[in-house]
Amino acid sequence: RFLLIGLLLNIPLISHALTYQTIVQGLPNTLQRNAMARFAAQQNTVANPSADQAARWYANGPQTLRLALAPFGYFTPKITASLRKHKTHWLATYTVSLGPVTRLTTIKLHLAGSGHNNKTLRRLTQKLPIQPGDIYNSQAYDNAKTLIFHTVTNLGFLHANLQQSTVQVDTK
Repeated sequence: RFLLIGLLLNIPLISHALTYQTIVQGLPNTLQRNAMARFAAQQNTVANPSADQAARWYANGPQTLRLALAPFGYFTPKITASLRKHKTHWLATYTVSLGPVTRLTTIKLHLAGSGHNNKTLRRLTQKLPIQPGDIYNSQAYDNAKTLIFHTVTNLGFLHANLQQSTVQVDTK
């Protein structure tokens, strides 16, 4: 009898571990994939999160989405969110309205040193893969920097370096 009572007392203490699921609505495929990859990177570290962990992930969700959207030129999304506890899982749902896309207004490239008058480099500044009016895209920006650096070094300026690289975003 005593053993049976002990087992009965332990049954309520066994709790079913909940998983965590994130749903993002309102994004085109490329942005959706980037957002879900960011969420997965955070959430794959804990298989069965506690209520506190689920609440932290949920609270960080809007910032995670902003970071996922910024490389594609969306700096001011509107995000609504809900977190629900179901029988087997937590369900975080985020609905995103992208807002206006950010376009490049000005591109400044200043050449200094012995290559500042090089005709090839001067022409390159007009043929960059990013131009005013383009939608800001961090990959295109990085590609432009790489193109500049490779062109400079291929012209024999082996000690060339990038002294400053800045993107300024006005979200107003």
